[in-house]
Amino acid sequence: MNRIVIPFFIALASFPSTAQEKWSLERCIQHAKENNLQVKQTQISQSLAKNQLTQAKADFYPNLNSDLSYGVNFGRSIDPTTYDFVTQQIQTSSVSLSSGVTLFSGLNKVNALKQSKYDVLSSQYATEDVASSISLSITSAFLQILLSNEENKKAEERLKLSAQQVEQTSKLVAAGVLPEGNLLDVQAQQAADSLAFIISKNAIELSKLNLALLLQLEEPAAFDVEIPEVTVTAPAYLNELNAENVYTTALNNQASVKSANYSVLSAERRWRAAQGLYFPSLSLYYSLRTNHSSIAKKIDAEISEQNPVIGYVDDANLTPVRSLYDFTTPVYVDAPFLGQYSDNLNHTLGLRLTVPIFNSMQTRMAVKNMELQAVKAKYSLKTVQDRLKSDVYAAYADAKAAYQKYQASKNSVSALEKSFEYVTKKFSLGAATTLEYSTASTNLAAAQSELIKSKYEYIFKLKVLDYYLGNPITLN
Repeated sequence: MNRIVIPFFIALASFPSTAQEKWSLERCIQHAKENNLQVKQTQISQSLAKNQLTQAKADFYPNLNSDLSYGVNFGRSIDPTTYDFVTQQIQTSSVSLSSGVTLFSGLNKVNALKQSKYDVLSSQYATEDVASSISLSITSAFLQILLSNEENKKAEERLKLSAQQVEQTSKLVAAGVLPEGNLLDVQAQQAADSLAFIISKNAIELSKLNLALLLQLEEPAAFDVEIPEVTVTAPAYLNELNAENVYTTALNNQASVKSANYSVLSAERRWRAAQGLYFPSLSLYYSLRTNHSSIAKKIDAEISEQNPVIGYVDDANLTPVRSLYDFTTPVYVDAPFLGQYSDNLNHTLGLRLTVPIFNSMQTRMAVKNMELQAVKAKYSLKTVQDRLKSDVYAAYADAKAAYQKYQASKNSVSALEKSFEYVTKKFSLGAATTLEYSTASTNLAAAQSELIKSKYEYIFKLKVLDYYLGNPITLN
């Protein structure tokens, strides 16, 4: 039964899957930068900062506002067109256009503009920092796939070897050279290797699924990656540089530090902008206004009279008394709607000086709060720098330790391979027990697994150093 089942598993593992596009590490990283939700959230914050910058620039422009009103007055009121008191219902309307521009405001707007520029840069580098962190997560998940794939190959090799050992032991048992118990032992070892192979095969699929979920793909089951040739060498900067050199480089190129730096500059400008509220502000304004009234009248015609009678002499005949001058009597009609708007135009141009005296200590508290925010931003920058230094020193030490661990694992595997080869020859000749063979095989498998893990652990530690040194993350 085992002779049929084991080759079936091996054939199944090597059977090509449905053709599909395979993803490289670079493509995975680029996809994550463009589609990851955390990156998109920081991009929204960046867009909000840009909108605020646009608003800060627009604050220097003159404003322009229009006002339309309509009302009905009852009882005694003032006709807005003649300013006479009347006691009747009046329908009135008015139109106004006003504009103003600030000439000086204690440099409040100037500092607010600079603050907005720093906010844009801070949010931009915050986005880059999130994208870089996502890149490391993607790299770790990608390397886990390579690790699982390599462990699966080793498991497949051990499974083939145990199958050969079963076949050889069967012949020796049939020839009477070895007892049947030895065959049962190697068959048990073959079953254990078969289980290890199946587990390693499943680990590949789980690793791929984990990366596909990190990439937020719609069809994670159809996802597959390219398996590049990865060579392990000791990079020159492990020997040429030290942790302090790496930290100095990281301090100048890390997006998190740049973002915190611009946050400090922004907080300082916000503080200065608040201080500008202590100063008087000067603005220029202009307004245009006109109105209409339903009882407004206009002169339609004039009636002229020559020397009109202005009185009578109280005599027997009531003799009329005429004026020495001619009189003209105007004839009024309702004023047209549009005509009133053109006739009642009023222009105003002026300067307005606003001097702050007391506003319930709002300005004073705002200035103090902005000062505290500036100090807080400096502390945040120092925290980022300290955390970066700690991470860099740890990453450098981890990389060196990982390389030493990898070298030690290589030496261990090399020694155990020779030991296993020696035990295998003795076992084939019947000079070694099944326990000795099984122990040698298990020790070699454990050492090989540890070597693979140390290899990819070291590669990932190098990628972390590349991240701090500002190098692109690639496996080429």
